[in-house]
Amino acid sequence: MGRAIVDVSTKLQLLHNEDRVWLLEELGETLKPPGKSKKPCWDPDCGELELEGQIIRTVKTFRTPSNIQRILGEFQHRRWRKKVENPLKWQGQQQLHQALRSLNKGLQRIAFHSEDGGKSIRWSNR
Repeated sequence: MGRAIVDVSTKLQLLHNEDRVWLLEELGETLKPPGKSKKPCWDPDCGELELEGQIIRTVKTFRTPSNIQRILGEFQHRRWRKKVENPLKWQGQQQLHQALRSLNKGLQRIAFHSEDGGKSIRWSNR
């Protein structure tokens, strides 16, 4: 029950990552050592996209999430499946492609692409 409360609080951005880690440790949860995952990790609190312990992109965060924040948030929510439903589908193709271009700018090691006529987004290793 405690883990669920911490997860919901984190998702609602009521809890910062440092507090989340502390609370989970207090609950006796064992956390994976940082830097071991082969999947990216998006931390919306500090705007960092990490891969294997290395920050590969920093994104300016806003109270009202930007399109990039929405895309990264969807992948994080889906535990970094290779392909997710486009969280910007209510916007046009142009906004999706603009967000993906901006997200991929300067990004090394992975890239994001639209698929299925803009219905989904995929990430892949470079």
